Amino acid sequence: METRAFALEAPFRMAADRHAHSGKADVQATLSRGGKRIYSHVSVWKNTGYVSSLWVRGSGGGTLFVATGDLSQRLAATTVAATAEWREASLAWNSGRETRVAIGFQ
Repeated sequence: METRAFALEAPFRMAADRHAHSGKADVQATLSRGGKRIYSHVSVWKNTGYVSSLWVRGSGGGTLFVATGDLSQRLAATTVAATAEWREASLAWNSGRETRVAIGFQ
């Protein structure tokens, strides 16, 4: 499966899943407080409002975040709790002076 759009750090992995929210595969992980993350770099317009979303299912949770392109500073973040059913988590944010950001989950 193609994963080049995202940087996947173990324990994140792409897997075929007949229970995927949409499509035929999803990103799966067993998370602990190890600081591992999945992210993708995105070009954005300066001083523009955006909303980033993801779907989660399972137990536990993590943080949906938007950071500067070099990942040195978080621009916005929200804690996401997984449930037994698929649920959408969203994060509203503004690009400020940035033209390239990293959007991810940790």
